[in-house]
Amino acid sequence: MQVAGDLLRPGDHAGTAATGFLVAGPYPGQVTAKTVEPIRYDQLDDMAQALGASVLGMTIGCARCHDHKFDAIGHRDYYALIACLGKAVQRDADIDPDPTTTRQKRDAWVAERAPLAAAAELFRAGTLPTRLARWLAVDAPAQQAAPWLVLTPQTVKASFATLGQEADDTVVASGKRQANDTYTLTFTTHQMDLGGLRLDALARPSAEGAGPGTGADGGFRLSTVKVTAAPLVAAPGRAAVTPKLSAVAASFEDAGGELAKAIDADAGSGWSTAGQPATSQAAILAFDKPVGFEGGTTLTVELRFEGTAHGFAALRIAVSSDPGAAGLGGRSVPQAVREVATLADAARDTGSEPLARHPAELLRWFSRLDTEAAAVFTPLAAVDAREPRPNLLKVYSATNGPWVITGNSQGVKSGSEDVFVLARGEVGRKKGKAEAGLVLATIAADEAERDLLAGPNAAAPPDSRVGLARGLTDVPRGAGPLAARVIVNRLWHHHFGRGIVGTPNDLGTQGDAPTHPELLEWLANRLVESGWSLKTLHRLIVTSATYRQAGTTDAARLAKDPDNTLLWHRRPLRLEGEAIRDAVLAVAGMLDQTMGGRAGLDANSRRRSVYLDVKRSQPIGFLQVFDQPEPVQPIGSRGVATVPTQALALMNAPLVRTAAEHLAKRARNALSIEAASVAGDAVVTSCFRAALARAPSPAELEAFTGLLSAREEAAGNDTAGRQAALADVCQLIFCLNEFIYVD
Repeated sequence: MQVAGDLLRPGDHAGTAATGFLVAGPYPGQVTAKTVEPIRYDQLDDMAQALGASVLGMTIGCARCHDHKFDAIGHRDYYALIACLGKAVQRDADIDPDPTTTRQKRDAWVAERAPLAAAAELFRAGTLPTRLARWLAVDAPAQQAAPWLVLTPQTVKASFATLGQEADDTVVASGKRQANDTYTLTFTTHQMDLGGLRLDALARPSAEGAGPGTGADGGFRLSTVKVTAAPLVAAPGRAAVTPKLSAVAASFEDAGGELAKAIDADAGSGWSTAGQPATSQAAILAFDKPVGFEGGTTLTVELRFEGTAHGFAALRIAVSSDPGAAGLGGRSVPQAVREVATLADAARDTGSEPLARHPAELLRWFSRLDTEAAAVFTPLAAVDAREPRPNLLKVYSATNGPWVITGNSQGVKSGSEDVFVLARGEVGRKKGKAEAGLVLATIAADEAERDLLAGPNAAAPPDSRVGLARGLTDVPRGAGPLAARVIVNRLWHHHFGRGIVGTPNDLGTQGDAPTHPELLEWLANRLVESGWSLKTLHRLIVTSATYRQAGTTDAARLAKDPDNTLLWHRRPLRLEGEAIRDAVLAVAGMLDQTMGGRAGLDANSRRRSVYLDVKRSQPIGFLQVFDQPEPVQPIGSRGVATVPTQALALMNAPLVRTAAEHLAKRARNALSIEAASVAGDAVVTSCFRAALARAPSPAELEAFTGLLSAREEAAGNDTAGRQAALADVCQLIFCLNEFIYVD
C-alpha cells in the first residue's frame, strides 16, 4: 500500500494515506528553472532510498553514481527503480474515510426524497404551466413597475456574528455581535444594467439599544463597502468587476459620519446614525458603470465595520437600474418578481417554453410567489438541502501526474515524467531514458522482471508503481522473501531492542550478520504463511518464552555474552522520546487523543507527539534530548544514549512540571482530599499506581511520604505551597527510571 495504495484502491482512505510514506521527503519550497530538475532527481532518490532501506534492507542509494561497491546492486537497477516512481508526486487528497456510512445515509436520503420528487414532477407537468402563465399575464406587469428589487441572499457570513435569513430577505445578526466585524453576502441575479444598491439598516426592538446597529446604544458605523460582480457563466472576456461606488443619499448622517466616508480609503471613518437611535436607516450607493452579465451575475457585497465600529443588527439589500431616480422612498418588490419574468422572456426570445429553458431556477423563484408551488417545491428543496455529503479528510499522499514543486513562486513549468540514466548521478549528463524495472538481485531470475511488472495475463503494465509493488511482495519470483525478512527483523528489533540483524536498514554485506539466521528465516516463513499478518507475528513473539524472560542476570552468563546477543535475559528498553512525552501527559490526564490534524511546533501542546511538526531549524528540545533522530532520512534503529540532560529535562521542562501539578490534583480529587489538607501516604500510593501501574514498596512509600511531609510542613498554612509539595513528589515519580523504561 505504501508504494501504490492510491492506484490499487482508488478513493480508499487507508490505501491513499499509506502512500504518504513514499513522497514525504524533505522537499524545498522555492525553486528556479535551473534547480527544478536536480530537485526532482533528489526527490526520486529519496523515494528509492526510503524503499530500499525500509522494504529491502538495502543501501540502494549508493548505486546512483555507479554500481554498488559491496552489494549486488547495479547502476542500472537504481535507475530502473526510480523509473517506476517517475510519475509519483505528492498531493493533499480529500478522501471519505467511511464510504459505507456515507452510502447508507445517501440511500436513506434518496428514499425520503423520492415521493416528494414524484409529487413535484406531477405538479410541474400538470398544474404549474397554467399557474405560471396566469401570473405572467395578470400579476407580473403591475409588480415589475417597482423601482427597487430586494435581493434574496444565497450565502451570508460574518467574521464574528452569526448571520441568519428571514422570509422577507432580511439578514439578522446574532451571537457574537461585536466590533470590527465584516459581513459578506452573496446574491445571484439575471438582471442587467444594475446602476446601484440600497442598504436598509433595520431597527430591531429585540436588539440591544433597539436600534439598527449591534452597539450597546443600537448604533453602527459602516467603514467600508465593496461590491464585486462575477459572471455565472464563465466565458472568454468575462471577468469579475468591482464597480466604483458613489454616495447618492442617506436617510440620516451624523456630523463626521457621512455616507461618503463608507466608500473612501479611510478605515477609521464611516457612515453612522447615532443622532437618530432606535430608528431604521437607509442609504443609496451608485455604481460608476452598469453591472450585469449575460447568463447571470453573482453579486458579492462586503460590509466592514472596522476598528471600534459595530455592525448592522438587521439589514436588507435592494438594487435598481436607476438608484438616483428610485430614491429612498421608492417602492420595492421581492427579487423573485423580476427573476421569473426575466427567465420567461429569455425563453420566449429563443422560441422555448419558460419551464423548458431554465426549469430549476424558474421553479425556485416562482415558489416564492405562488403558494401552491411553494407547498410542493419547498419541502423538496428542504430535503435537497440536507443531501448527505461525505465527511472528507485531507490526506497527504502520492498520485500520478506532472511534477511541480509546491510553493514554487517563479513560474517553473511542470517537468517531464521521463527518467534518464545519469552519468555519475549528474543531471547534466544524461545517458538515455531509463526503463522501469526491479533490483535484479532481489528476484529469482532476470526473466521474471517483465512478468512482475506486467499486468494480469501478461498484459501491458497498468502502472509501473503497481508493478513495483507486485515485485516487492511476490514470494516465488520477486523480493517477497527478502521483504519478509526485513519486516520480521524490524518487529524483533522493536520488541527486544535489537534486531536479529543489528542493522535493520542494511541486511547487505556491510550490515551486521544475523545472530540467529535460522530463526529469522523461520519467522519470515511464518509471516508469509499467515498471509503477511503482522498481528499474528506480534502474538507469536510476545507469547514466546524468550520474550517472557526475567531481567535478572548472573556473572557467568554475563562474562560469556555481555551484550546479550543470545537473548539469555530480558533487556530493559527505554521508551522513545515521543512515548515518554505522551506517557507524562496521559498519566496527568492531560493527553488530547484527538485523531488527525497537526499540533504545530509547540512542545507544550497536549496533542500526541506523532502530530507535532518536524522542522529541522526548530527542533523540539525535549524530544531531541531523548535521541529523536535527524529527520532527513529513514532511520532503522534509534540511538539510545544516557546523558545528564535527560534527567535535567524531566526536572525542568515546563510540560513535565505542569503534568506533575495535574497528577497531584488528580490524586487529591480521587481521594476527596482538600488542597489545604495533609496529603498522606494514600495520595503517594495513588500517584504511584497512576504513573507506574503498581503500589510503592514499603521503602519507597516511607521515602516519598517523608519527603511529602517535610515539604508540607515547610509550606505551613500556605495552600499553594502544600499543592506544590505534592507536585514535587509527582515530578520525582516521573524522574524514576521505571517510568521511562520497559523492563
